[in-house]
Amino acid sequence: MAPSPDLSSRVTHHTLASHLVSATFFGATAVFAAADGKIAFIGADLKQVTAHPGGLLVAVAEKASIVTGGEDGRIMRIHADGATELLAD
Repeated sequence: MAPSPDLSSRVTHHTLASHLVSATFFGATAVFAAADGKIAFIGADLKQVTAHPGGLLVAVAEKASIVTGGEDGRIMRIHADGATELLAD
């Protein structure tokens, strides 16, 4: 029997400041929506976008964006490139 491949060579470690509300993938980029209001894009590099300064309550992934609602009363769309769009205030 052939030895199992070592998965640790394919896993990277990143620490986020708060617990996760939602997680998805945009292609090869992992996207994490955290309760502190930040959206983390983890691909070749780590990029973070603040969607809700007061905290994130809900996040729903679409095809190439995440729609979020926060304690600030806003509904935002965060696109795969990190651009933010205000949907409702």
